[in-house]
Amino acid sequence: MNKTFNNRKNLVFVVVSLVVVVELVWGSSYLKNLPQPAAPTQAATGALLSFSPAQKITKVGEELDIELYLDTKGIKTSGTDVLVSYDPAVVEVLEVRPGLLYQKYPLNEIDVAGGKIGFSAVAEPPKTFSGKGVLAYLKLKALKTGTATFSIEFTKGETTDSNVVQAQSNGKDILDKVINAYYSIKD
Repeated sequence: MNKTFNNRKNLVFVVVSLVVVVELVWGSSYLKNLPQPAAPTQAATGALLSFSPAQKITKVGEELDIELYLDTKGIKTSGTDVLVSYDPAVVEVLEVRPGLLYQKYPLNEIDVAGGKIGFSAVAEPPKTFSGKGVLAYLKLKALKTGTATFSIEFTKGETTDSNVVQAQSNGKDILDKVINAYYSIKD
């Protein structure tokens, strides 16, 4: 009986050992097949233009105040040009007022029929702007149901659209990213 007990004990030990080995092999192969975390994306190294709020629900006939923000990511700038497109059938731009980031605002135009806003801000030499802040304040009026999209016209490397000019760089555009706005208009 002792021999039978020892044989069973050895058999249980062998079976448990095999189960542990199989689980270790399966576990290691399972872990190898798990998706690996993606490498962290590199942070934007240039300026950012964005709207606040970037999304909002409003009603037909209501007015909405939004802000156009500039973040230079610590780079000194001498000026910023912004071109914005929107649907004039859905929303009316009542006013565009400059912020306090720069000293001069030589362009502040609203093309009501074409749905365009042109806005420029320039530092008065030797002053520059570096940091985050409100570049412009916009007052809108919702005209009809739909989605009012405010798109900052921007293609990286192009100088005929929205630009943020690095100070003392012979006009180097450092705009790296834009965040557009979407306003849902309900009855």
